[in-house]
Amino acid sequence: MTNENNYSKTKRNSAEAAAYSAHGNFTPKLKTGAKLYKDNGEETGDVFDFGMGQPYVGIATLNGEDYFKLPNNLMVKKSDVSTFGKMASVDINFRTGDTPVQLYDIAGMPNGKTIPPHTRKHLTYTSTINDEQFYNYTDDDLVKAADGVIDPIGTVAPPTPYIAEAEIHYVPSYTVQIWTQEHEPVKNENGTPKKLRHGVRVKIYAKAKINGELYYSIGEDQWIDSAYIQILNK
Repeated sequence: MTNENNYSKTKRNSAEAAAYSAHGNFTPKLKTGAKLYKDNGEETGDVFDFGMGQPYVGIATLNGEDYFKLPNNLMVKKSDVSTFGKMASVDINFRTGDTPVQLYDIAGMPNGKTIPPHTRKHLTYTSTINDEQFYNYTDDDLVKAADGVIDPIGTVAPPTPYIAEAEIHYVPSYTVQIWTQEHEPVKNENGTPKKLRHGVRVKIYAKAKINGELYYSIGEDQWIDSAYIQILNK
């Protein structure tokens, strides 16, 4: 009994000796949450729920494994969680390249969703997860800053009259966003993004450069990127 007590005490002391003060925030990587541990490395039987943000106040090393120490003296394994920085406001137009781009959950883990190639979207928030910059693509989805480029904002030229018949030309089953001339997404009456599917016929009324790219007008303050338009006749 004495030997067991001494062994437990040694484990506690070694964890405490290896601990140092540090501050930040984390969230579990997995939907099942992150296991909680006592300061001697024993499991508590409880988990910290996914989607919850939690500050940590220190880092401890126990048996070669790093743990984040919580204010209540419990711990989580560093390998089970993602760290994140404070969200900040941005005002950018984000554009993907020639291939689909992976989306991520709030823990910075791939969530199985992708953004189609050559997609542009106005984004307003950024954060850092595990020292990597992300943008909030939707309320639930993040995109890595490194997976796209930023287009300039506010370079809108006067439209030029241009009458033609055209067709949306993209990827079968994909849709194309309709934009205002200020490059804000046009929405339906129910608040959902207004888009057109590949193959839909449209009439062109004007053309203009928006953020340096050529757009065609298909109605009052409704613009489609020329990259997704195939002119049929004019």
